Amino acid sequence: MNDNWSGFVIDGSQKCMDIVRNNPFFWRYDLRLKTAFINKDNINILLSESNFTDIGLLHIDLDGNDYWILDSIDMDKYSPDILILEYNSNFGLERSITIPYDPIFSCQKSHYSGQYFGASISALINLSDKKGYYFIGTNSAGNNAYFLKKKFSNVIQSKKVDECAFIGKFRDERNQNGKLVFSSRNSCISSIRGLPVFNINTKQIEDF
Repeated sequence: MNDNWSGFVIDGSQKCMDIVRNNPFFWRYDLRLKTAFINKDNINILLSESNFTDIGLLHIDLDGNDYWILDSIDMDKYSPDILILEYNSNFGLERSITIPYDPIFSCQKSHYSGQYFGASISALINLSDKKGYYFIGTNSAGNNAYFLKKKFSNVIQSKKVDECAFIGKFRDERNQNGKLVFSSRNSCISSIRGLPVFNINTKQIEDF
């Protein structure tokens, strides 16, 4: 809004797209919508439909295969200056882990709590580094991490996880009936203990 950028929004939910379409910012700004469920095989095709020759900012927030989608993006063709990546702080700040890839992954279907999804911040930092980006911090809520292209490293310094990363400070755990229980973060973590995660360093499935 501040810089009057154009935007391309992809989401698998028509209901969510209708909410965007009915918001005043949709008709005030140059936004296009695409209803599609994103997977490793279609992400680059979907991005091509934006018709953008330059992407300033790419935000990935899927509550699911975020790590695998980022890994699949052709950064030679799509090379945003800024990355905003959702991380799952339930997975901790040190282990480099993500959910195993499932092309039809659903956060709510995978575990009733809604706490089993995405990747740890360390996994995203590791992958972003390979893609040509460096970590500069997170939001205070503890769910979004920010990255810049390495060409900006002399302008804004990189950060380490223990300097500025936060554990989630919001309460969104659900019980088996789908009701919010407003529990502690420790409860969220405990609810998914023992579920399978993929360790990106060992390339093996292990228990969370």
